[in-house]
Parts: sequence; structure tokens; C-alpha cells
Amino acid sequence: MDPTGKRQKPAKASEKAHQSIATILQLNPKEPKEQDLINTLIKRFDKTAFQQKLVNWIVNSNQSFSIVNDQDLRDIFNYLNPSVEITKANITDVPSGTDPYPVRWMEIW
Repeated sequence: MDPTGKRQKPAKASEKAHQSIATILQLNPKEPKEQDLINTLIKRFDKTAFQQKLVNWIVNSNQSFSIVNDQDLRDIFNYLNPSVEITKANITDVPSGTDPYPVRWMEIW
């Protein structure tokens, strides 16, 4: 917030610098324990599983598919695990013309 109390406009995705997990979590990759933590976070994250869970939540809770464009929701995901943004795991990051869940889409309809 600026001194007048007004909120700053959120930065557009194109304006955000890409950061590493180490930078986001303020870890020193030269320290062995911190490097182990970084490696564990990277290995634990499964982009496909994340996307499937997101689709399941959207369908099961009767959300609009446009919810994936909500910046606050994306910020929550990135806060919980920076690998979401780093690996471009958000559903809207899937290249157009590809369907990562053809079977799931058929089940919905």
C-alpha cells in the first residue's frame, strides 16, 4: 500500500521476474541442508497430479472453469508451493490446442 492507503495495481504476469524456489523461499542453495530442502520441494511436485486435483475441485464444487484465471487463487497456489508457477502448472498455462485431460473432459460431459 502506498501512504494514501490505496492498493497498488497487481503486477501482470509478464512484468513479474521469474524466480527460483531458492529465491522465493529465501534459501541458500550453497548450504547442504537448504539444497536438500529445495531438491525435495522440486521432486515432490507433480504437475500432472496438481492439474488433475485442480480439475477435480472445479468439477466437484461446481466452479466455473474461469476460476483458474483468478489471480488470488493463483497466488495462493504459488504461496503454498512455488513449483506451481515455476513449472507453469496452472491450467491456463497449458498450451492452447492441447487437452491434458481428454478422459476427464469426456466424463464431465
